[in-house]
Amino acid sequence: MSENVVGFTRNSNLHGSHILDIFFRDRMRSAALQASALNHEFYTPLAIIKSIAEKILKGPDQNLQNQLQEIINETSRLLITLERLSLFSTLEDSKSHRVSLLQVVQQEISYFENIFLKNGISVQLDIDEKLLVETEPFRFRCILGVLLQNAIESFKSLNSEIGKRLTVHTQNNENFVVLIVSDNGKGSSDEMQKKIRSKIFADIENFEMDIGIGLAMAYHLAKTLRIEFDFVSEVDLGTSFTLTFKK
Repeated sequence: MSENVVGFTRNSNLHGSHILDIFFRDRMRSAALQASALNHEFYTPLAIIKSIAEKILKGPDQNLQNQLQEIINETSRLLITLERLSLFSTLEDSKSHRVSLLQVVQQEISYFENIFLKNGISVQLDIDEKLLVETEPFRFRCILGVLLQNAIESFKSLNSEIGKRLTVHTQNNENFVVLIVSDNGKGSSDEMQKKIRSKIFADIENFEMDIGIGLAMAYHLAKTLRIEFDFVSEVDLGTSFTLTFKK
């Protein structure tokens, strides 16, 4: 590593080693967070699949079709998570450039198309096809993927007769482009929102794994892209996430 990169002379061994220590420690923290996230994301669907399979093996059940559908749904979640991993493998090599916001959003939504259809979730897009933003497409798609998965989860406890709607639209002015991802799912109470915020906005070294792991990773990815990440929610009305890009 050259002198002008780190800003120290060749005799600054103490400072240089300190910077390397910080660099590797942060990389290890990030790796630990990702490993814990993967364990968290894989454990739940695998446990559900195991439980349903055990029930089916115990004997005939009138709800066999529903149980098999649950297995399909949870398997689909695992496949999507694996697709997320393929995107994460490209993160270090990705570069920021101007991209079509509509095109990137459509690409990510296509990964969830079958799950949306099977769960009766209608998706509405309202994004100008000419709208461009400066971002790294792979990182941004990982963020968007977390928000779409969050919306899917929010619909699970809803009455099937209630129309499940996911809306992705933008607000555009001279200084900012705001992407808004909204659902009419179960929403969160004020108390739960405070708890979620305290977790997802925490520093990586202080993060706890009991809640909001996907949102936490989305938030920290957004920070690396200089995207402002926020959300509002209301019980029985749904949740809206905002991603704000500076022009």
